[in-house]
Amino acid sequence: MKIILVRHAKVLVPDTKSLYASEIKAGIAVYDQAPVDPVIPNKDELVSLAEDCEYLVCSGLSRSVASLALLGHAPNMQDAVFDELAVPSIDWRGVKLPPKVWLVLFRIASLFGYRGGGESLLDAKTRAVLAVGRLTETKANTMLVGHGLMNRFIAKELQRRGWKEIRSLGKANWSYGIYELKNPEGKQ
Repeated sequence: MKIILVRHAKVLVPDTKSLYASEIKAGIAVYDQAPVDPVIPNKDELVSLAEDCEYLVCSGLSRSVASLALLGHAPNMQDAVFDELAVPSIDWRGVKLPPKVWLVLFRIASLFGYRGGGESLLDAKTRAVLAVGRLTETKANTMLVGHGLMNRFIAKELQRRGWKEIRSLGKANWSYGIYELKNPEGKQ
């Protein structure tokens, strides 16, 4: 049994000027609704992997569904449990910074337990446990077109449960990792 974790296509958003921390939520909403780049650098490889899977899964975010559609498939399951980690924020207008800087700062804060309308590290790990449960319940070769950080949490949970990493996740859009479980309940 295999699980393939794929990071979605590049999201096409215009460069955003610096924002106040209180404007990050609105910026994320724009990102969440933006179209994706139709160019797939390793398309033949990914299409072949998708065709070898009995079950295709997406998050609840449009960039995940649109990415799977670019591979020529609709999801068997679409679920918010696979969504990217919710970014914390704060209603503060003290200083403007580029959105990427705010995202890094809020991600660091979440490592120390700050939620601020988002998710802490513990929240993300808990959700990854649920996500792995959904991916493994089908007992079929499965592809998830998901998101960078959440895919990493899912990969760690798979490995914790004894899944072997055949190919490690990359960081780029369309990168993927492959995880295999030998003889799940007597199957191969």
